[in-house]
Amino acid sequence: MVGRLVKEARSAADNNLLLDTVRRNLTQIVAELKATHERLESIAKTFRASPFLALPKNTEELIRPNWLEVKLNDFIHNVELLTTLDRKALNQRVHLWLSVGLSVAGNGQLTTAFESEMKEFNALTQANIDYLQKIHSALSTLMIVSLGLVGLLIFYPLVRRLRSQHELALQAQAQLSNIALHDMLTGLANRNQLEHAFGSSLAERVESRKAALLLIDLDDFKAVNDGFGHRAGDEVLRVVSRRLMALGTADTLIARIGGDEFTIIVTGGVPIGQVKFLAQRIVEELQQPIVVDGREHLIGASVGIAFCPEHGGTVSELLVAADNAMYEAKKLGKGTVFVFNDELRQRLARSIEMEKGLQKALRQDEFRIFFQPKQLVADGRHLGFEALVRWQSAEYGLLLPAVFIDVAERIRLIEAITVVVFEKVKQHRQQWLEAGLNPGRIAVNVPEVMLVKDLSESEAGRILLEDTDLGSWLDIEVTENVMLNQAERKVKQNLALLSKRGIGIHLDDFGTGYASLAHLRAFPCSALKIDRSFIKDITFDRDAESIVKAVIQLGKEMRKTVVGEGVETTTQLEFLKQQGCDVVQGYLFARPLAPEKVPDYLAAQSHQTTPVVRYLRAPLAGAKHLTKDRS
Repeated sequence: MVGRLVKEARSAADNNLLLDTVRRNLTQIVAELKATHERLESIAKTFRASPFLALPKNTEELIRPNWLEVKLNDFIHNVELLTTLDRKALNQRVHLWLSVGLSVAGNGQLTTAFESEMKEFNALTQANIDYLQKIHSALSTLMIVSLGLVGLLIFYPLVRRLRSQHELALQAQAQLSNIALHDMLTGLANRNQLEHAFGSSLAERVESRKAALLLIDLDDFKAVNDGFGHRAGDEVLRVVSRRLMALGTADTLIARIGGDEFTIIVTGGVPIGQVKFLAQRIVEELQQPIVVDGREHLIGASVGIAFCPEHGGTVSELLVAADNAMYEAKKLGKGTVFVFNDELRQRLARSIEMEKGLQKALRQDEFRIFFQPKQLVADGRHLGFEALVRWQSAEYGLLLPAVFIDVAERIRLIEAITVVVFEKVKQHRQQWLEAGLNPGRIAVNVPEVMLVKDLSESEAGRILLEDTDLGSWLDIEVTENVMLNQAERKVKQNLALLSKRGIGIHLDDFGTGYASLAHLRAFPCSALKIDRSFIKDITFDRDAESIVKAVIQLGKEMRKTVVGEGVETTTQLEFLKQQGCDVVQGYLFARPLAPEKVPDYLAAQSHQTTPVVRYLRAPLAGAKHLTKDRS
């Protein structure tokens, strides 16, 4: 009895253990079936969303919504019941398993029908997985091919285009480099290339051997530009550059550094004499006619020379020295060569001190005005004065305009000095009038720079425009070179405007410049002033005498007053009187007078100023020098 109970208990325990195992396995199978179906549904969505993919045969039903739920509804329900029954109840439910194709074999294993169902389902699932792997492989291959096609169709042309653009950029860079280092008109080097070629120290680049810099300035190039246009001027510059290149050697670098300025740097330790010989050859070569459009042009050139290291160790220093030497060459005459030297260096040093002194003189009111009397030749009556500026320097003493005017023009203080002259002249004149004295007409020199722009753009010009009383007593003196200025039209307009206001226009130093009779006819002018260099020679120089006669006759024919300046002897005065000169001034009558001396001079005159209509009216062209000593 006990043995049977033990056996039954063991058997029951074994059966219960088997049921637990079956229960766990079936629960896991159900969970896996649900997860597999969800994955299949997700895959199906991907297939349906792509126009290029189609579901495999016999799989549409497997992934139809609710398929698994319908298919396994009864099965799952029965499985759940089965896993909760003991062996007795399990035996009673065998017919339920058979109704769904399931049976329980010995020891509680799943029926063959269930296994077959699961195998079929697994086979379908594996088929889908294999198919998806093939699709994935195909898609991967397609992606690689697509990327290749994109590379061929897009990236390769893009790379080719980028390479082409890079080549164009390199070409543009080369062109920009060429532009930066060359003059586009002549093809010569420019100032940038000079600095680039020799760096900061020319002395180091030539290894302490002597080098030279020649600065070449064309003498009459402006006449070509003004008379025949810039196209002709450009062609002249090209011809000049070719001639300079023909004179160059392996030791020379030729550059155009300005409008009509060229420079040549000579290295290799060339002797001074050979450099001077080269400069002279340049002058001779450029004196030869240049033919443009069948017309010959005579240009010429002046050359300044500076040596390294004596006159500078850098290109910039040598350019400054050669530039100053070139201006000295021009002072000596066209077609001249001048070498920078210590004397010129000292003058330049004094000039720098002069610049500082002029700026100080303006701040401290060190300029004074002296008055040179003018007389009528016919009867000796007083006519008026020319105002002459002096610099009362605490360091240098009383300085004449010839000492400082050029410096004032160069550093652009000349207009400021002109304002001082106008203001002081007006002040002194008012004092004399209040004392009952009539000084007559007063002439003031005006600078060229004031006349080449609108008068309203400078303070001195505004004085001429705004003071309506000036026409009753003011004359302005200008040099004939102002007629050659590029702003010729503006100069004419300004002088005509001043003439209409009654201001007299006097052409100073007539015959010493380069103006033609055509210029004289075109510009408004009321008086011609014969330069003192002609007056002083009339007693012993037949040519000077002829020039003076011609100027006086020209003035008469053109209805202009003629003034002889620098008259120092009675012989000169008598000659001028015989020729019909209208007005004279000079030491013979009086030296330039300080303002405080003018009242005594006027009081000594036998009678007051008598107006001379022909002398007071008309106009002329602008001046280079503000004031010069006319005594």
